[in-house]
Amino acid sequence: MYPGHPVLAGKIQPTPTPASVVAIAPASRPPVAARPKPVPKPAPPVSSVGGAAGVEFSLVNQDRAANGVSPLAWSGSLARVAQYRAQDMLNRNYFSHTDPATGQLAFVQLLHLWGIPYSTAGENIAWSTNPSMAGINTMFMNSPDHRANILKAAYHRVGLGVASNGAKTMVVEVFSN
Repeated sequence: MYPGHPVLAGKIQPTPTPASVVAIAPASRPPVAARPKPVPKPAPPVSSVGGAAGVEFSLVNQDRAANGVSPLAWSGSLARVAQYRAQDMLNRNYFSHTDPATGQLAFVQLLHLWGIPYSTAGENIAWSTNPSMAGINTMFMNSPDHRANILKAAYHRVGLGVASNGAKTMVVEVFSN
């Protein structure tokens, strides 16, 4: 140490010249790094959804943003319903919101069966021989009823299902509050 140094014998002494004060830790203790302030976690990236469903999820939220509507959160439980619906329609070779065996709205039956709570919900379904999610999303946005579901501000969650047999691709979007 030298005369005029702010730390003498482990005690801080006044500095005779105006300078910035630097705290120096005693030699026996290693310096402690300052901890950065916690940063709030951003919404999960779209890539966490993955595959064709992740692409469609991103497109839906882009459409909502372009129309001033808040983004939808991904729902694993709604995705389960959507995936079941897409595969069921492909397996049983039908295309309808209504289950041909019961005559009832199929996605609503599944929401009740699996105990998924909602007060408002909707479903978009599409099929194509071209598995492009961009093309399917364009079809949805060009249809007034499908577009209304995608842009409905009362919906806060979505799950998507995609099933393909090589010749046909089924896409199901299930929305809820």
